Amino acid sequence: MNDPLAHDEWERGLVYAVDDSVPDLWLVAEILSAAGHEVVQFRDGASTLAAMAERLPDLVVVDANMPGMSGYELCHAIHETDRTRELPILFISGMADLESRLRAFRSGAVDYVIKPFQTEELQARARVHVALNRARLKFASKQEQLRESVARQQELAASRRSLIAMIVHDLRAPLLSIHGRLQLLSRGHWGETTLPQRTQLQAALTAADTMAALISDVLDVEWLDVGDLRLELGSHDLVEVAGGVIETMRGIRGLECTTLEGQPCRIIGDRRLLGRALANLLLNVADHAPGSGDPVVRVARDGPSARIEIEDHGAGLDPEKLARLRSALASDGAASHEAGGDARSRSIGLGLTFCRSAVTAHGGGIDVLSRPNGGTTFVLVLPVAGPAMQLAPQSGDATTIAVKLHGPGTRPSITRSAGTDGTSSPDRAGS
Repeated sequence: MNDPLAHDEWERGLVYAVDDSVPDLWLVAEILSAAGHEVVQFRDGASTLAAMAERLPDLVVVDANMPGMSGYELCHAIHETDRTRELPILFISGMADLESRLRAFRSGAVDYVIKPFQTEELQARARVHVALNRARLKFASKQEQLRESVARQQELAASRRSLIAMIVHDLRAPLLSIHGRLQLLSRGHWGETTLPQRTQLQAALTAADTMAALISDVLDVEWLDVGDLRLELGSHDLVEVAGGVIETMRGIRGLECTTLEGQPCRIIGDRRLLGRALANLLLNVADHAPGSGDPVVRVARDGPSARIEIEDHGAGLDPEKLARLRSALASDGAASHEAGGDARSRSIGLGLTFCRSAVTAHGGGIDVLSRPNGGTTFVLVLPVAGPAMQLAPQSGDATTIAVKLHGPGTRPSITRSAGTDGTSSPDRAGS
C-alpha cells in the first residue's frame, strides 16, 4: 500500500529562489514554503553558484532579468559543469513574448512562468519538477549501484575462473602421473602381466581418461556458463567422430557393445568438443542404464542439419523427471547462469551441462526422448554449415572463432579470431 506521507516527501524539496527584487523574492519564497519546500533565497547569480558548491537544490527558480549576471547567464553557468548540468531551472519573468520564452529554453530552462502568476500554478509546477529531479537522482543512484554490482560480479567471476583453472591444473599433474604409470604397467615395463591384470589395467586407464575428460569439462563448462568459448572449426565426418569415441570407450562397463549406425555426414564444427559431448552422453548411459542392452549411436542428415541419437534400452524416465530434464536442456549456459545457472547445472549434472552448452555454441540444440520401460534417447541437432557459414572453412583446415552465447532461442554471436593481419570480423549467426 502506498504511503501518502512518503509521496508528499517525494514532491517536497530544496528550492533555490534567485531574484534581485526583494519583494518578488519574498513572494516566491512564501508561496513555495507554504507548499512544504525548503526555500533558500539569493539576490544574484554568483552567490547562487557558490551555494551550489556546498549543496545542490532540487529546483532553481530564477528571474530572467537581473543586473550583473542575468537569469539566462546563470542558466548557462549551471549547465556548464557535470555536477549541476541536470538541475531543473524554472524561469519567472514579466516578458510573455515568444522570443523571451525560447531564449530561456535555449539557455537550459525546463519551465517558464509569466508574471503575474497564480499561486497554485507556481506550486504545481515546482512540485512536478522537484519530483522529477528526485526520480532522476534515485535512478542515477540505482544505476551506480548496478554498475558497482556488475563490476563486483565480474571480479568474482574472474576470480572463480582463475581458481578453477588453478584447480584443474593441479589435478591434471598427478592424474598424468597415474596415467603414465598405468601405461608402463600395461606394457610390461616392470615385468610381464597376466591377462586379468591387463584387463584391469585397461579399465583403470579408461577410468583415468574419463577423469581427465571430466576435469577438462569443469574448465570448459565454466567458460560456457558465462557465455564465452573458442571453437576450432573444421570439416568433420560425424560418423568418424562418433566411431572414434565409441572405440575409446569400449572398456567401460555397459558400453562394450555400443553400435554405430549411419552414413558419412560432414559438418563444420569443433571435433574435440563434439567428441567430448558424445562421450559424456555415452558415460551417462553407462552411469544410469548399465546392463540395459547395447547402446546405439545413430548419425543422419536431416536437411540443413545433422542429427545424432544416443539410445539406450533402460527403464526410461517417468514423465515428471523427463519434463524437468527437457526444460533444463532447453536453456543454454549463458541464460541459465544469469538465472541461477549453477543450480540448474547441478540438476542435470556436469556432463549434460557441458553437452548442452557445447551444442548451443555450435548453433544447435539438444533434447531427450523417453518413456517408461522404453529406454531413453538423447538427440543432438547441429547445423551442417556450422555456427556461422560465413566464417566456416571450406576445407579441412581449422579456423578459430570466438562464440558468445546470448540466451534461449537466440543464435550465438560469432567472431573470427585475430589472424596474421591482426584483424577480426564480427558476425551474427543466422543474420
